[in-house]
Amino acid sequence: MLCPRVRGPANIRNSMPDTILQHHAAYGASEVRYRRMPTPGALDRMETCWEWINALPDQAKRQLLYEWARIKCGKGRTLAELAKATGYTERGLRRKITQICTEISVNLNTAHVAETELPSEPREIDGAPVHSHKNSHPHHWMQENAKPAINGGAPRQRTVQRI
Repeated sequence: MLCPRVRGPANIRNSMPDTILQHHAAYGASEVRYRRMPTPGALDRMETCWEWINALPDQAKRQLLYEWARIKCGKGRTLAELAKATGYTERGLRRKITQICTEISVNLNTAHVAETELPSEPREIDGAPVHSHKNSHPHHWMQENAKPAINGGAPRQRTVQRI
């Protein structure tokens, strides 16, 4: 295959790159060095997550979650190794981490609902609102003492007359 002819200064002969004779000077021969620096916002979010994790009452759950995060962000270890060390299967470990994260989210949501809703609404022990189930549906639109207006003299089945 011929290279295209370059019309330019006399020292440029064609468009082919220069020949590299030493291996260490070749592109991609050395290790790629890229250091990723976290942004200030990422550091703030990390500290907020630490507060959420440290609010868990069970220390074993906190340690498991920190180990899982260290493996997910780092190199060298796998989740299979952590699962084996903690006595879980890989799938069981993922379920346990999901359960812990769900517990954290329930705690955060309960705190948020408690701040935003009116304090006069009665609540159960876990923070969920208590509904009166006197109607068939807890969010029914009728008053509890409301009665439908029924005309007793009307026939039970009515037909529509076409004009």
